[in-house]
Amino acid sequence: MEIKYRYQSDRKIPDWLLEETGGDRLLAKLLLARNIDTQGDVRAFLGNKEFELTDPREMPALKEAVRLFLKTVRERKSILIYGDYDVDGIAATTMLVDLCNSLGADLDFYIPDRISEGYGLNKEIIERVRNKVDLIITCDLGISDAEEIELARSYGLDVIVIDHHALPEEEPAANFIVTTRRLPENHQAYNLTGAGLVYYFVRETLRSLNRLEELEDYLDLVALATVADPVPLTGENRYLLKQAQRKLIESRRKGLKALMAEIEPGTAETGAGFDRNNFNELAGELIPLIDSAGRVARAMKVVELFKFEVSGNLKELAEKLITYKEELAELEEEMLTEAREIIGDKRVNDPIIIYQKDWHQGVSGKLAERLVEIYQLPVIVMTYNQEQEVIAGSARAISRVDIYNALSKAKDLLIDFGGNSEAAGFRLKEKFLKFFNKKIEVILNEKLNLVADEQVIEVDLELDFSRVNSQSLKSIKQLEPTGRGNPEPTFLTRDCLLVNKRKLSESESFYLVIEKSGIRKKAVIYQDSFEIPEGSKLDLIYNLEQADYNGQNNIRLKVLEYREVESDSKGDDISKSTGKGIDLIDWRGRDRNKLKFDSEDKVVYYREGFGQIELEPVIDRYQHRAADKFVILTLPPSFEIFKEMISVTGATQVYLAYSRAEQRREKKFIQQLAGILKGSLNKDGRARIDLFRLTVLTVQLEETVELGLRYLESKGYIDIFSSDRRYYWIRPGQAADSNSEEKYKDNLMDLLDEKRAFSRFMTEESVKHIQDLVN
Repeated sequence: MEIKYRYQSDRKIPDWLLEETGGDRLLAKLLLARNIDTQGDVRAFLGNKEFELTDPREMPALKEAVRLFLKTVRERKSILIYGDYDVDGIAATTMLVDLCNSLGADLDFYIPDRISEGYGLNKEIIERVRNKVDLIITCDLGISDAEEIELARSYGLDVIVIDHHALPEEEPAANFIVTTRRLPENHQAYNLTGAGLVYYFVRETLRSLNRLEELEDYLDLVALATVADPVPLTGENRYLLKQAQRKLIESRRKGLKALMAEIEPGTAETGAGFDRNNFNELAGELIPLIDSAGRVARAMKVVELFKFEVSGNLKELAEKLITYKEELAELEEEMLTEAREIIGDKRVNDPIIIYQKDWHQGVSGKLAERLVEIYQLPVIVMTYNQEQEVIAGSARAISRVDIYNALSKAKDLLIDFGGNSEAAGFRLKEKFLKFFNKKIEVILNEKLNLVADEQVIEVDLELDFSRVNSQSLKSIKQLEPTGRGNPEPTFLTRDCLLVNKRKLSESESFYLVIEKSGIRKKAVIYQDSFEIPEGSKLDLIYNLEQADYNGQNNIRLKVLEYREVESDSKGDDISKSTGKGIDLIDWRGRDRNKLKFDSEDKVVYYREGFGQIELEPVIDRYQHRAADKFVILTLPPSFEIFKEMISVTGATQVYLAYSRAEQRREKKFIQQLAGILKGSLNKDGRARIDLFRLTVLTVQLEETVELGLRYLESKGYIDIFSSDRRYYWIRPGQAADSNSEEKYKDNLMDLLDEKRAFSRFMTEESVKHIQDLVN
């Protein structure tokens, strides 16, 4: 593995840059690593000066297109807005609908069905509206629809194309094509989203009418589109997104506010609330809801909900979007389970190519993304489109593998294809399936071999653990929003000691405790196996992330890559890294009023469960804090967590201050869990449940709580309609499943028995024996 530095350590930081960053050397280095190295660029990036949007005169055909649009409106002619079914297309369509309505235009809009019609303009729709409309405006599509636009023009219709996708060899004969792809590739507006282009169209229209004060109302949807679409967050995209974040939070769209109200989680007890004033969290909740409508239903329903002149029952419309997300999540989980069974143990390092005739086409892209995340290989998922009588495929890539380029090399077998380097879609006739599978596998394997030979990892710079602190995180946050083109900062720390590791339930992730130069940090790595033994030395490549939990902001390492380092001390006792062993002191059953220490003692208390205590500072398994003395008030649910908490504090004196009551905790677990869930439901009978919070309240393993949730679902008590690594959306159950009930019950009882045995051991065994196991 070759490491390439974005910032060279011998590069001098100019004095003017230190002045611009307020003396923040880390921020200055990160800016230089991104080639932001002039005073003007730095000020624009950090917001220290007014960013200048692209002049409309620079945008090809924009002014001419706006003149045609306003002429059509003035002459009371009819307009059809034709948009795409993804989040960007939905946002762009809604913005144009709002603009037309604000001008009193004669308007209709249309978004095709993903499955029955597919992407792009539809000849059948053009035939249907040929005598009803005078102007068609496409948004987020149209650039590749030369035949359809030629048909529309043959009927005397005017056509304006607003599309940010790559220019084809044959451009359509539209009246005007509004695109940034005729600008230089380094132009600040080159990578605008479809909604971003529409924003320019709206801006120029309102400028022509002296109504620019209305422009900011359109920014909320620009924010959603920019986050949802895979565009670089640089230049114009970065500026618009920074301006738009607050506009989304404070959106005046009645339908959008109704949707926000519907997704409000239940009570604070489960700790599952997302911050409505946090743009990333809010966008993270809204985008999947919008996306699901275009995958399993009709995206036009989202436009109906989001447009300013909204009508109908807003609550009912918002609930439909939630229902679509629930349906999509269920289909995705079913297909993922089936896909993993198909892949089985056959996978080594080959690309994953799957064809299942009866899978839902609208979910194939989401499934491909999940499989890439799990297996870290290029994935192609194909289904059969009954209405079009063709195979429809979704392709997703890994870093440094261009999936669009791969498909282009097999285009002789395809009906059509489109997308970008990371994600693409295509169609082919079923009779060519075997030939396509063989050809694309060879093409992707060649690309994978090249990637394996390169093994180049880019990092910003090396970071000492003493710099892993809130100040560094503050520096990093000034680079936000991060994404394509402006990556999240990546750091390298060499010769780290792996002190402890623990797999998080059945998920593809491990919690690690890492030490360097006597400083210990928590880390997480997302992969399904981690075979490196404790005591090993590692070079770590990672991002820093803020792990907000239960009112505490902890910084941890999100490990991206690692390599094992040869060390003479490998396998030695980890306690030697501090030069001292760990002493366990037996305070089991001791009165908590007698557990206090002198004020100068560096002490931390560990506690989980309900209620409050006067002792502080208190942490649970998801928090960490350095200490010399560590007092365990609640027995952790496993020996692995017990060791992890001792490791991460770095304490040399550990006080066992839990009681024999720990042995009785498992008896009422299910009743306790059910009670928590019941009290968490919101007024509409839904709740967003934080798995981590539930494990702390019940003092159980993540796997135990997950099984408890599934067991309650099998009994018909709850229905789990969406989940990710940490959060579950639940509602009251409807029907029991006796077959699943027995399976979940047996597995759950086994785990609870193991926990009960562990509790008995830890409350009755001698401290010396426990200490021998720790050391």
